[in-house]
Amino acid sequence: IVDIQSSVMPFSCASWNVQRLTYAQLCRCFDYMVKYDVDMLFLNETKCTADTFHEWLNKYNDENECHWIGMVNPCNMYHHHGTGVLIHSKHHKEINDESMTAVHLIANEEWEEKDKRGHLMEGRIIRVCLYDRLFVGTYVPNSGRKLDRLDYRVNRWDTSLHGYLHQLSTRLNKPVYWIGDLNVVPTDFDIHNPKKGKDVRAGCTKLEKDSHNTFLKEKGWIDVWRKFHPVTFGSKSSSESKESKEDEKGKRNIGKSIKIDVCDKGIYSWWSSYSLSNRILNKGWRLDHVVCNRLGLEHIEDCCIDDEVQHSDHAPIRFKLS
Repeated sequence: IVDIQSSVMPFSCASWNVQRLTYAQLCRCFDYMVKYDVDMLFLNETKCTADTFHEWLNKYNDENECHWIGMVNPCNMYHHHGTGVLIHSKHHKEINDESMTAVHLIANEEWEEKDKRGHLMEGRIIRVCLYDRLFVGTYVPNSGRKLDRLDYRVNRWDTSLHGYLHQLSTRLNKPVYWIGDLNVVPTDFDIHNPKKGKDVRAGCTKLEKDSHNTFLKEKGWIDVWRKFHPVTFGSKSSSESKESKEDEKGKRNIGKSIKIDVCDKGIYSWWSSYSLSNRILNKGWRLDHVVCNRLGLEHIEDCCIDDEVQHSDHAPIRFKLS
């Protein structure tokens, strides 16, 4: 748990699956934060040790004469998984050794005692407390190419994490923001080709969708990006978009009312790297999300996916708080 006391608003938070954190990639993270005015950036799939991360962080601070703040929650197998968080140097005066303390990094002692199923060993969650608000940066397990981890993902991981998030929301009665690579495509509007391999690809199986969407519906949590970019349908007469033309028999065509899909269907956060053309052709999935409880929604001004940002198969997702 990282507790930070500060009083600077507005505040921008983002999450980025960096695919693997290197020193060069860490520098790109800082460049991204400066360019997009991001105060706090959660990292997914860091794949590095805590010692290596702090060595890079100190090197960057020394070379640039700044004081960026950060930490990682490494996997026990450091070349897998892992999460991290970076906090803009402009906040360093508000942070001291006592206000930034790692305690289990994933949850509290009570939850750890009740759940001995290996969640803590993969370094998948970092929680930050800031402005009396809670941020839970998460890298949700992938169910695997052959769906060999699907049961673990849905019946063990999701059940535990959803319970923990609900507990945070109800017990503390504070805004809670769940952000990161959640490895799920909530609806068919969040994938470029929903029919291809449906229910056999990790992230878009019915079990994963139902698990995610049921939690949101039953506990009253909100898919923030979709809230700001809703799926809407409207009626539009064909005669409104194109001048009426006479057919071959000289009869005038009458514009008929048709349904026009005007949703942000083509905005994604992940493109498979197996083919370089996937990103060029925008054959993507929306796997990275910002989800919040009802108390958290009222403070959000905007949410966007920075799909122009390169150097990973994922794009960052970002939201702004007032």
